[in-house]
Amino acid sequence: MKIRRCVQKMEASGLREVIKRYTFDKYQATEDWQNTIKQGAMDYADKLEGWLLFCGQSGSGKTHLCTAVCRHLLLAGEEVRYMPWRQDIRELKAMAPDRQSEALNKLQTVPILYIDDLFKVGRAADGSCNPTAADINLAFDIINYRYTKQLATIISTERSPAELVDLDEAIGGRIVEMAQGRTYCIEKKPGRNYRLRGVVTV
Repeated sequence: MKIRRCVQKMEASGLREVIKRYTFDKYQATEDWQNTIKQGAMDYADKLEGWLLFCGQSGSGKTHLCTAVCRHLLLAGEEVRYMPWRQDIRELKAMAPDRQSEALNKLQTVPILYIDDLFKVGRAADGSCNPTAADINLAFDIINYRYTKQLATIISTERSPAELVDLDEAIGGRIVEMAQGRTYCIEKKPGRNYRLRGVVTV
């Protein structure tokens, strides 16, 4: 029954497939900065205190480590929900008001929420890539509720803490405050994007 409940929680979390690939053991930490963020993720998984924020360089393993944290918590019997930002925010905006309110409530109240790629948006015609007012409003509804109720929240984003505050001071300020001491901002350097490793320039 314990295993069955765990499997059910994994299915409900939305992480059942990727959770097989993204474990702590499979994260290859060969450099100091990688060891630092891996240890930070493992510490958070063990203590589950406050919020966890991984930001910065794309392809540096932010999603891998955040998912590994969720896996650890799910196996410990915790209730976790995965929110792939770009997909879920698009679906939320397309919902009728009553359905949106119900879906939003699930994201607000789940004991542990993992928001992956917060404020990841496509590039507009003018070259900008900023979230819309609707994106900001929905993000505030989720973040503020969880801030007020002190609910565990894990966030990965390519935006730095300063950029989050610039986008919306109320949202950014709450995230930075709750993730104080558990914020890992990975400096953007081409060599830190594992997806580009092995590319041969001729």
